[in-house]
Amino acid sequence: MRDKGKRAAYERAYRVAHREELRANDRAYHAAHREYLRAYDRAYYAAHLEEMIAKNRAYKAAHLEEMIAKNRAYKAAHREERRAYDRAYYASHPEEESARKRAYQAAHREKFREKRKAATEALSRYYVRKLVRQKANTPGLPIPTALENVYRKLLTLKRSLKE
Repeated sequence: MRDKGKRAAYERAYRVAHREELRANDRAYHAAHREYLRAYDRAYYAAHLEEMIAKNRAYKAAHLEEMIAKNRAYKAAHREERRAYDRAYYASHPEEESARKRAYQAAHREKFREKRKAATEALSRYYVRKLVRQKANTPGLPIPTALENVYRKLLTLKRSLKE
């Protein structure tokens, strides 16, 4: 009987020495049998669904911080790509985006109410610009910063006179 340790060492050395060749063979096999492999993977996943879900949850629980860090790093490195993709997607799916926003706002109504109240009290840029647009009846036009600042001062004076 052969020595299993020698055999394993030989196989490891062979894999290291022929790494690129083995990868090329693997890629060629996968390209030639793509549909068969996909069907096999789907069948395996369906047969072992609960087991796969449990394994996935256990991995996520054990590596949560690492996964969060990787996700943040990816988002930071690809911020502009993601923004461009999101803009294109939202432009091509306006109904879905509008429905998603409405559902989110309905689910977080109190949070939005608090944000609006805070913006009103602080005379935020958004709030002041909204009021100027309502007064001037110019919904899409840009508002100069100087006008915004003057209107903010006016609102501050009106509030102080009310008190």
